[in-house]
Amino acid sequence: MEIDFQKLMANKSDEGLLEYLENRTKFRPEAIEAAIAEMQTRGRVFGEEELSAYRREFEQRREITEKEDNEFWKPGNSWNKNIVTDETAHASR
Repeated sequence: MEIDFQKLMANKSDEGLLEYLENRTKFRPEAIEAAIAEMQTRGRVFGEEELSAYRREFEQRREITEKEDNEFWKPGNSWNKNIVTDETAHASR
């Protein structure tokens, strides 16, 4: 289920939105982008340089996340030995 970040941010206080911006490393880029959009709706003006810097930061974070995900799912990783492909196998509890 996808999170509707626009709707979520619309219900935040101005201070709550600022929390996303000030603590960007704690939140997903999509959430921060929605917080910025909501702040703009409320009249906050961002300079083009500031917005460009945020976009670059978010793109770098997405690239790193994608690379980490690809590495995690790569065949040969130690977690792969725990995958059971036998459809008749019973799950232990």
